[in-house]
Amino acid sequence: MKKKGIRKGIEMAGIITAGMILAVMIFTYIYYVENVGSSYLDTELSVVMSQQFLDKNCIKMGVILSIIGLCLYWKGKAVGNFVYRYRFVCAGILLIVGIVFELSGSSIQHMMGFLGGHDTGVLLGTSRGIRSDEWEVLTPMLFSQYHNASGKFPYFSETVRGTLTDVFLIYGQPVADWAILFRPFYWGYLFLSIGKGMAFFWCGRYIALFLVSFEFGMLLTEKKKGLSVTYAFMMLFAPAVQWWFAINGFVEMLIYFQLSILLLCCYMKTEKQWQRILCLAGIMISAGGFILTIYPAWQIPMAYLIAGVGIWAILENYQECRMQKRDWIMIGIAATVFCAAMAVIFYRSRETVEAIMNAAYPGKRIGVGGESGWENIVLWLGNLFYPMFGEGGIRETVVEDAGFFALFPVCYIPAFLLRFREKQKDKLLGILGVISIVFGIYCFIGFPSVLAKITLLSFSFDKRTMVILEFVGMLMMFRAISKLEKSVPLWTAVILSVAAGGLLAGGCYRVNPDYFPKWTLAVLMIISVVLSFGLLRYPKKWTARIWCTVFCCSVFFSGFLVNPIRSGVDAVEKVPVLQEISKIHESDEQALWIVEGMELPFLNAPIMVGAPTINSTNTYPDLERWRILDKSGKYEKYYNRYAHIGMYIKESGSTEFKISKKIPDRLRIDLTLDDMKKLGAKYIFTRNDLEKIETQDHKVRLVSEIDSYKIYEITEK
Repeated sequence: MKKKGIRKGIEMAGIITAGMILAVMIFTYIYYVENVGSSYLDTELSVVMSQQFLDKNCIKMGVILSIIGLCLYWKGKAVGNFVYRYRFVCAGILLIVGIVFELSGSSIQHMMGFLGGHDTGVLLGTSRGIRSDEWEVLTPMLFSQYHNASGKFPYFSETVRGTLTDVFLIYGQPVADWAILFRPFYWGYLFLSIGKGMAFFWCGRYIALFLVSFEFGMLLTEKKKGLSVTYAFMMLFAPAVQWWFAINGFVEMLIYFQLSILLLCCYMKTEKQWQRILCLAGIMISAGGFILTIYPAWQIPMAYLIAGVGIWAILENYQECRMQKRDWIMIGIAATVFCAAMAVIFYRSRETVEAIMNAAYPGKRIGVGGESGWENIVLWLGNLFYPMFGEGGIRETVVEDAGFFALFPVCYIPAFLLRFREKQKDKLLGILGVISIVFGIYCFIGFPSVLAKITLLSFSFDKRTMVILEFVGMLMMFRAISKLEKSVPLWTAVILSVAAGGLLAGGCYRVNPDYFPKWTLAVLMIISVVLSFGLLRYPKKWTARIWCTVFCCSVFFSGFLVNPIRSGVDAVEKVPVLQEISKIHESDEQALWIVEGMELPFLNAPIMVGAPTINSTNTYPDLERWRILDKSGKYEKYYNRYAHIGMYIKESGSTEFKISKKIPDRLRIDLTLDDMKKLGAKYIFTRNDLEKIETQDHKVRLVSEIDSYKIYEITEK
C-alpha cells in the first residue's frame, strides 16, 4: 500500500511538472508568433523561455493545466465519457460562443493597415500577410456581397469586376439562392451580420472538421477513442489544413469526404427509413459541396480516395445491408434530384466554366507529375516551426510546404508489420496502399501526358497530390496501429527509431539550413525519434499514451495560431477612405470605378463598400471588355486569365498589356483617360496627382481627398 501511495505521489508530481512545462512551451510559442516571427535568429530560446517561466500569466496557466491534469488523472474516464456522450451539445455551445464573440481567423487586419485603419480585433496570434488570397481577395469579395447595389447576396454580382460576375461558383461567396444548400458553412451569412457570419464560417468548419474527423477515426480505428481523438487533432491542426483554411475548399473537402463515408456506412447498417432518407440527404449535400469547391488540383486526388474508401465501406457492410424496393426508388430519386441540381447550377454558370477552361491561367495548366524530390518526403517535419518563424528565409513558402504532420514515410511501417509479420489482411489498407503507390509514382516519377489526362491527374500537380499522399499515409498509419497485436522488439525499435529520426530531422534541416537555428535540429530529432519509437512499440499501453500525447502536442504547435484569433470586423468599415468611397458610391450607385497606380490589396478596396470596380480581382476574364481596347486580339494571351489588374494612366498612346513573368496572375494595363472612359469608368481611386492629366475629350475633377488617397471623376471637356 505504501509503495502504491509513493507511486501515485510521483505520478501526481509528474503531472504538475508537465503542466508547468507545457505552460512555458505555450507562452514561448505565443511570444515567438506575436513578437518574434522572422526575427527569430536574433533571439535566444533559453532567454525567451526563462522570461515566460517568470511571467505571472504563464504561472497561472501552469497551475490551471496542472489542475486539469490532476482532474483527468483521478476522474479522466468519467470526464471523457461525459464529453463523449454530450459531444454534439458541447460543439453547439462552442459554436454559439464563437458567433456571439464574432471569432474568426481572418487576417483582414492587413487590409486595414494598408488603407490607414486601426484594428484592435486580434485577440491572439498575428495576421498573416502571406495568406493574401484570404484578406486581399476572398474577404473583400464577401464584404461586397453585403453591399451589392443590386441587393444583398446576388448569384451574379455587379460589384466585382464592375460587370455581372459569377461569385457563387468561383471564389464561392454566400448567395441568396437555393444553390447555397450545398454550402452549409455559408448559411450564417444570410441571416447574420458580417462579423457573426464570418464566425459561423470559421468556427463552424473548425468544429465540424474535429467532430467529423473523430467519428471517422472511430470508424477507421474500430472505435478506439484515444486513437480517434489523436486522429481528430491531427486533422484539425494539420499545417496543410490551417495554412489553407480559408480558401480553395480544402477543409470542406476533408469534411465532406469523411462525412459521406460515415453516412454511407450508417445507411447500410440501419433499416429505419427516416434514417436512410437523412443519410441520402447528407450524402447529396456532401457530394454537391465537394464538387462545388471547384479546385481540381485537390479534388481529383481526393476523388480517388473517396472512391477507394467508399468501395471498402460497401464491401464491409453489404452483407448486413437489407435493401428493399423502396430503398432503390429513394436512391434513384435522390440521384436524379442531385444530378438535376448540379446540371442547373453548371448550366447557369456555363459561361463562367467556359471562360475558365479556355483561360491561359489557370485553365490550360497541365500537370504530369514527377517534379517531387526527396525533400518533399521530409518537409512536413519543418512545419512544426512555421507558425513561430513565419515565411522568411524558407526554400519556397510556408504555405506551399505545408503538409500533414503524419510521420511520413515511417507511417507506412505498421501496415507492413500487420500484413507480413502478423499475416493480417485488411481490405482498407490494401486499397489505401494501391492509392499510395499511384500517387507516389505520379509525384516522384511522373505520368506520360496521355495517362495523366486519362486519370485526370493532369488537373492536379505534384505539390497538391503530395499533400493527399501524406493524408493517405496517415490514414494507413491509424488503421494499422489500431489492429496491431504485437510491438517491435525494444532494441530493434530503438535502433530503427534513432535511424528514422536522424534521417527525417537531418533531411528537413538540410532542405532549409538557413531557416532553422541549430537548436531546432535537436528538437526535430527528439520529436521524430519519440514518434517513430512510439509507432514501432505500439500497442504497448504506456508507449501508446506517450505517442498520442506527443503527436497531439506536436501537431497542435504546427497548426495552432497559423491563423490569428480575432473578434469582429467592425473596424474595417470605419476606415476613413472606405467611408468616403461608400459615401460617393451611395450617391451614384451605378457608376464604375477604377483603381489607378496601385496593386493589391488596393484593387479590392472599393468593392468592400459596394463600389463596382473594373479592375478588382478578375476571377475569370471579361474578354469583351478588354477587346474594346485590343481590337486585334494582340494581347489576349495576357488578359485571358484569372488576374489582379493594376491600371496605370498615361497621357497618350495606345493601350498596353503586360504580364508578370514571375507571377502569372499579375496583369498591368497602361491606358489613357479616353481608354478608361471607353471601359465605362467614372471614378478613379488613386494616390497620384492626376489633375494635370487630360486628353482632347476628357479631363478629371478632384472629388475628394482623404489621407494620402484621392478620388477623381472623369468628365467631358
